[in-house]
Amino acid sequence: MENIASIPGGSVVAMAGDECVAIATDHIIVCEGDKYDFDFGNMFKVHPFIYMAISGCQEDIIRLRNRMLLRKNMFGNFTPEIYAQNLSNYLKEPRLKPYQVESVVAGLNTETVMPFICGVNTSGELMNSKDFSASGKCPAIGTMCKALWKPDLKPSDLLTVISDSIMDGSDLMGADCWGATIYVVHKTSEKIVLLPKN
Repeated sequence: MENIASIPGGSVVAMAGDECVAIATDHIIVCEGDKYDFDFGNMFKVHPFIYMAISGCQEDIIRLRNRMLLRKNMFGNFTPEIYAQNLSNYLKEPRLKPYQVESVVAGLNTETVMPFICGVNTSGELMNSKDFSASGKCPAIGTMCKALWKPDLKPSDLLTVISDSIMDGSDLMGADCWGATIYVVHKTSEKIVLLPKN
């Protein structure tokens, strides 16, 4: 069997609402038909009101996460837009082997309270979005987001939509559920929701 650390896996999605954003990741990778727990920290809080989630090779996820945590200390207060650009710049730097990862960044601008959603592909290109951004091994998540998302969702409705999108899109419902982690960030609060593994 292939080394689990080298298997691309996991799906991530970020979604915008009315003065709120949500970001989620599932807890599963699939290799040769077998499923493995993927909940090892591929989504994290960067700064108050800014989160990042990464899908892809687990070794590269850990390297990128640690490198970006170090780089954030070079900034004082920064916006989600600045952080996403910094991530893009880092991924575009020359290296022997590119990181096999895709990322999503979600955050609120603390001055304007405007939601920010952005995807970053393996080559560091930014894919800004006003509604949602999804990446990973389950393309059906993007289809579910397109079907369920509506403008100006309140935090509770946003949580429902992103939960349904990642659970249905990853085919994790019922007895085969491996769970998901969701963060909902509003201008006055931050909420963490864990959808448990069955």
